[in-house]
Amino acid sequence: MDYLFLRIIRQWIPIAVAVSAITFIIYLSVQQDIRMGANEPQISMAEDFASILNSGRPATITGSIDVAHDLLPFTILYDKQGHVIKSNAVLNRKTPVIPMGVLEGTVKDGMGTKKPGENRVTWQPQEGVRLATVVVSYNNGYVLVGRNLAEIEMQEDEQLVNILAGWFVALIATFSSVFVMQTFLKGKK
Repeated sequence: MDYLFLRIIRQWIPIAVAVSAITFIIYLSVQQDIRMGANEPQISMAEDFASILNSGRPATITGSIDVAHDLLPFTILYDKQGHVIKSNAVLNRKTPVIPMGVLEGTVKDGMGTKKPGENRVTWQPQEGVRLATVVVSYNNGYVLVGRNLAEIEMQEDEQLVNILAGWFVALIATFSSVFVMQTFLKGKK
């Protein structure tokens, strides 16, 4: 029986490795799809806002959005030096300020010229507050549009649990298949 069990394990391990690799790839694909989708409204909002500002029309930002709790997208306008011009984002009764390097990352250097660009980052202005942000440069500064990632991270966690459950079931099923086949083949001899 010990030899049979070792033979089963030896045949099952490559299958378990393949199942694990496929499961890992599935998780990465699902997680990245969910996370990239978290930027969807911010991309168009930031680009549209920059276009409006570049055309000379005034910036209209109203209301107050608590970035730690609210799920609505928020907007922060910065000048070229990284100072806040307008904002509807609030964290601990103040406008959170993103590091200047994130803003400067929106300007693309190409052949010695600087062109307006975009930067997408996950920003954590304080412990427990994670924000999906898109920063777009415009003629006189930067437009940042973001939103809280709480719901997105809950979706990622739910998918992780589902994928781990599927992985566990697949491991048991493949082990059982190898066990049954080896037991059946031993009985035939």
